[in-house]
Amino acid sequence: MAAVPTIQELLGGYLVEAFVALGFYGIFVSQAYVYMLNCKGDPLYMRLCVGCITLLETFHTILIIHMTYAYLIDDFGNVAAIGGYIVWSGGASIACEMVIVGFCQSLYVLRVYVLSGGQLAWTSLISILLILRMAFGFATAALTFTLKSWVPFRVSQGPLITSTIGLSLSCLVDLLIALTLVYYLWKNKTGMERTDNILHALMAYFVNTGLLTMLCSMATMFTFVFIKSSLLFAGLVHMSSKLYANSLMGTLNARGILRDMNSAPRYTSATEPASFVSKFRTQPAASKPRHIEIFQQMSQTMATDDHVMVGRGPVAGKMTEFSRTSLGEGDSAKGATIA
Repeated sequence: MAAVPTIQELLGGYLVEAFVALGFYGIFVSQAYVYMLNCKGDPLYMRLCVGCITLLETFHTILIIHMTYAYLIDDFGNVAAIGGYIVWSGGASIACEMVIVGFCQSLYVLRVYVLSGGQLAWTSLISILLILRMAFGFATAALTFTLKSWVPFRVSQGPLITSTIGLSLSCLVDLLIALTLVYYLWKNKTGMERTDNILHALMAYFVNTGLLTMLCSMATMFTFVFIKSSLLFAGLVHMSSKLYANSLMGTLNARGILRDMNSAPRYTSATEPASFVSKFRTQPAASKPRHIEIFQQMSQTMATDDHVMVGRGPVAGKMTEFSRTSLGEGDSAKGATIA
């Protein structure tokens, strides 16, 4: 017969994870506030999704607090009582997490559809896997209400099957979404340093967030299967929901930063000659034609770059407009120098 776990073994790790999940909720609230200030240009469905996720995250946090209070305050020190029942907020938090995951991943799937140019087959495959992942998650939540105790829940085949398959599908969906987004962003590279830097930042973000949620799902599956004397897996489930929500909000809020990167002045060879003006003004008049020739050469180079960028897709089109603006600034600088 297995030894009865101590209260530290049963709830110590869970308590730490619950605190971390509450910290993630605080980060999410700050990100939601930033989004609210900058969401005027977003379509209605996206703003509604963010609003629903915010309400669900708040409700999910309340469930975490209730579950923690029930086990650590109401049943303080009573290991037998804690292991003898599953508080209702435990199963409800799993179901709430599935809805949050559905909202977050659906927006990522929509992004995959747009970037892939409407590849319905691939998008449908990811969508089906996402629906299956949610179905197994809801089945796991239902079993917490059916079995009503942690002991049969941890040893029965039903929860083991639904949990492992659901978490495996979660890892697979995260992997497919991240790889697909990275692939199509890579295909959209234009050869322009500024645009490619933005695409590289997006690719790194999608890889890192996808890897983080995958690792959390894998850790949840490992602790559920192999660590039977602890509620570590329950705390990881709480954290997983917050990671998905923060990942989505980080993606939405990063758009403004990337737009600023795209529209910021570019201090390249077209603007650098302004620093030469003061030097040439101290030289004899004979040196002025040389300075004018340098400006003319740079203007021709930018015009050539502008011509090359035409026809490279929508991203290049935006950069073409920016290049023309820079060229105009270069011409103005040239005129001022000649004067």
